[in-house]
Amino acid sequence: MQFGGSTTQDRMILEWLRSERHKPGVPVINGSLLDQPDLADDRENRLRREALHSYRAPILDLLPAAVEPRLVMVEDVDLPKLYIVPSFDWFLDTGGTFRLVDTVANLQPGRGYLSPQGPQAITHYVEVMSKARYLSDYDAATTEEFLLLIASDAAGPFTIVDGTHRATALYLNDIEARNLPWQALLLADPSIGECLWHIESAQAQTAIRTNRVLASRGSLW
Repeated sequence: MQFGGSTTQDRMILEWLRSERHKPGVPVINGSLLDQPDLADDRENRLRREALHSYRAPILDLLPAAVEPRLVMVEDVDLPKLYIVPSFDWFLDTGGTFRLVDTVANLQPGRGYLSPQGPQAITHYVEVMSKARYLSDYDAATTEEFLLLIASDAAGPFTIVDGTHRATALYLNDIEARNLPWQALLLADPSIGECLWHIESAQAQTAIRTNRVLASRGSLW
């Protein structure tokens, strides 16, 4: 991994919002806050944080607010240490490992899960294929697409908390035609080791075991 300089959480939130601006269900945000941002303006930074918090609170609230993110470039050697957020809907599409590199053998259409309301679709395959077409000409030198990674230290492992579909698409494209390195922001701090979203945390491991039971019962397919 190539390490650049530190940046601010305000910059991290800006890039996070930009990456999801067209995602269904995301609240409409004043375009100037994203396209003509003033990161020195406290009011703008507050509005962006509130916008992100309105739908990403489960992730944002578990990240340390005082840690400065670092600009990084993800390289080939980092791929085995990249993990997808350990949520039930990615369990089968990663073969139960949540490793990014295992998506190539396990990502499939027609996935679903059983909810209290009945069978529900999991659409990761469709979303990734769409992203793969969009990112077919990806170039880290010119891209505005950043992945957001968390880790307990700079050595990893790293969990992708924003850009899961993009990272999967980039990886599938990289197999066909090399596109590494990838731009990312890394939030690394020892406290993240206990975060639900960190792949090695006790909470994440408990969630993975629960997912394994759900799959064995046919509640995930």
